[in-house]
Amino acid sequence: MLQNKDNFEKLLKVLDEILEENKGINVRAIPWLHFIRYHPVFNSQYQILFSNKSKFLFFLIILYIKGITNTFLTLLKSIFIKPSNSYLNEIKNVDIFYVSHLINPNVDHKKDFYFDDIISRLGNQGYSSAGLLINHLKTNLTDDIKKIIEGKNNYILNTSLGFKTEIEFAATQIKVFLKFIFKSESNQLKRRINFLISGFSVSRSTFLNIRLSFVFKNLLGYHKPKLVFITYEGHAWERILCNTLKANFSEAKIVGYQHSYIFKNQHAALKSFDFNFDPHYILTSGEISRKRIINSNIAKNIKIDILGSKRFGDKNSLKIQPAKKFSNRVFVIPEGIESECKILFDFCLNYSLHRDNLEFVFKFHPQMSLKDFVSKNPTYKKLPQNCHWFTNHSFKNSDWVLYRGTTFIVELLKKGLQPIYLSHKSDFNSIDIFEGKFKHRKIISSAKDLDLLVKKVSIGKLTNDKELNSLLNFSKKIYSPINRSILNKIIKEVI
Repeated sequence: MLQNKDNFEKLLKVLDEILEENKGINVRAIPWLHFIRYHPVFNSQYQILFSNKSKFLFFLIILYIKGITNTFLTLLKSIFIKPSNSYLNEIKNVDIFYVSHLINPNVDHKKDFYFDDIISRLGNQGYSSAGLLINHLKTNLTDDIKKIIEGKNNYILNTSLGFKTEIEFAATQIKVFLKFIFKSESNQLKRRINFLISGFSVSRSTFLNIRLSFVFKNLLGYHKPKLVFITYEGHAWERILCNTLKANFSEAKIVGYQHSYIFKNQHAALKSFDFNFDPHYILTSGEISRKRIINSNIAKNIKIDILGSKRFGDKNSLKIQPAKKFSNRVFVIPEGIESECKILFDFCLNYSLHRDNLEFVFKFHPQMSLKDFVSKNPTYKKLPQNCHWFTNHSFKNSDWVLYRGTTFIVELLKKGLQPIYLSHKSDFNSIDIFEGKFKHRKIISSAKDLDLLVKKVSIGKLTNDKELNSLLNFSKKIYSPINRSILNKIIKEVI
């Protein structure tokens, strides 16, 4: 199993070797090859490597069927699409181009979910811009959403680009498929990895990355920007966009904005397999992330600085007071991952079966849809009386927060809420952003643990000022305030 430390290290070594050896985008576009960081969800993609022979074979057959079916349906769909340049915006040459994500139908005129108002503020300084959004919405885009997106000089990545283009993509990926399926290898782990690479080479996500690179190249050729922003977490698509720009637009520079947090066990974002697949600049959200990138092998030829994050907020002091009695309301904030939602929600529902002393409020990540989640998990249609979906609720400094891997906990900590980390049997290491450093951050793994915590609070035993200040100081290093002078410095160097 991947929980075994030796297996974990062997896997990372082999994946890194394959990325090092294969320098073309057709292999490096495969998301599965880029191990982002330790996390139960990320790890689950690799568990099959350590399963028994029959289970692995069954998984492999299904993977191949899905890949071949995806290729066929993509080509079939592309037959009915006629390539056109009519989608190009009237504003041609721009100073800045950016690639981001459309994850929420509530599109803001001025703010992007990842870049916030960074791009729009540059527009206020007189710099023109255009952007490409990767669509993560599972519903059709309304005319209102399209109007807002087009009004910001943005594009949405198409799901198909016409038969001629898609058949070229399919041909190159089939070559990768055949290369790895027939590659001779005596080591069982490496042999299994090769088989999986062949299957993932024709997956939907791999085709999306190649399609993204193609559209990105065309848009850069049309808009001719001097500076390009992308988000940066070590994903395959980020690396191939860096390569697309460097191979075709040598005068332009690409900036990777590390908007979230570099965890202690982060992997892909800290690796450089080829400078041509790395950004020219990496701007981090805080001091800890900057130090971890600087101490990694990707830092050799890259300029790294702290841009900061909107998540730093305006509050520099905690409202929590020692020995303060908290309310009985617990906000539950999972990551934007279905399995993580279920871990947290199920814990609360099971707790509520025998107790009614706490009120639980379930808040989704913005990229998650309540309607979609409930339709896929009908057991959540009817909640116990003391469990509610987050609607018009507001956070108060006497509330609790139950969380696991989300970075949103930093913002709520600064609002004065008390964090409770839920440990789970699926964890190999903690996925807590606070990394187990402080007693103030409570850890539970059972209903009994939560009962003891509530009992302790009811008699006024919390923490002291020293612990609170330590946690706050650590939080300030996770996210720093936005420093726009860093952007102005880069712009002066490039534009």
